Amino acid sequence: MPELKGENIYLEIVKPQDIALVRSWSIKTRDSFFLNNSTLMISTDDLSLFISSLNHKFYLIYDRAERPLGVLLFSNIHNPRRTAEVALTMQPSRNNTKLLREALETALTHLFKKTNLEKFYCHCLTHEEELKKVLLDCYFKKEGQFREHLFYHNKFHDQEVWSLRKEDYYQ
Repeated sequence: MPELKGENIYLEIVKPQDIALVRSWSIKTRDSFFLNNSTLMISTDDLSLFISSLNHKFYLIYDRAERPLGVLLFSNIHNPRRTAEVALTMQPSRNNTKLLREALETALTHLFKKTNLEKFYCHCLTHEEELKKVLLDCYFKKEGQFREHLFYHNKFHDQEVWSLRKEDYYQ
C-alpha cells in the first residue's frame, strides 16, 4: 500500500530490500552527490539503520505504472529547532521535473501537516538545473552558496543552500 499518493505519483517508504535498487542508481548517476554520498559511502547495514530511523523519511517515488522514478529523503524531521533537510533525485534516464515536483509537494504537504516542522533546507550542486527548477516551483528560495565545498569525481564543486518556510509554502 502506498505511503503517500499524488495525482501521477506515489511514494513508499524505502525498505532494506530496496537498497540494491538505490545503490544501482548511485553507480549510474554522475551528478547526484546525494545518491553517491549517501549510498555508496556507507555499508549496507548502516544504510539499513538509516532507512529505519524514525528521524528520517526515505521514500521511493513511483509513477502510476509502478515504475520507480527516484528517491526523496527527509532528514532530522523531529528536530527541536523545527527544521529538516530534504534531498531528492530522479533515477537516471527518467528525469521528469513535473513528477519530481509532484513527489516533493506531496511529501512536503504531508510533513508540514503531520509534524511541527516550520522550515526545510535543500543542498544542491550549482549545475543541478533541473533540481533547482523543482525547488523554485515548490517555493524554495536560494539562501546562499558554498564555494568549492564538496570534493568528488576528483574536483571541487560549489554547493547551494535553498530553504522553504511553511508560511511561504501555503501562500
